[in-house]
Amino acid sequence: MESFCRGRTRRPVSWATYRCGDLRPGAPAETKAVSRASPREKRLEAICAEEFPGTDIGDVFAEHWPHPVLEEFVESMSLPVATEINIFNPDYVILGGGIIYMDQFPMETLLEEIKKKVRKPMPAENIRILFSKCKQETGVLGAAMYAVNKLNNQIV
Repeated sequence: MESFCRGRTRRPVSWATYRCGDLRPGAPAETKAVSRASPREKRLEAICAEEFPGTDIGDVFAEHWPHPVLEEFVESMSLPVATEINIFNPDYVILGGGIIYMDQFPMETLLEEIKKKVRKPMPAENIRILFSKCKQETGVLGAAMYAVNKLNNQIV
């Protein structure tokens, strides 16, 4: 599972030019306006600004893992996943997104934390957790393919 994301250097688009200190109060307004981060990404930005100023946000796990604050952040990422597994009892879960694609994100730790929180024996024994191979552009490409298919069907 780790092999899906290992070696990726691509960072979430909204973080491409950020350094960890850029989003503190007093940062330039144009820097704040560019961010389209999810609440979890905003939390990581805040952690980075407070704990690791000057570190590129895309490198925070590579440079500072296993820092206790980052360990707590990864543990908090496991809560909604485990909750959904406990409620819906799915056969598998596919995880993806900007944070998971970050350089040296601790996927094994995330998996361990999820498994700790999932109900035993079921669904813990049968759940498969996979990591998406998708990139940030996947949604846009899917929309483009849909539009092309719609146009082709109208022409034929």
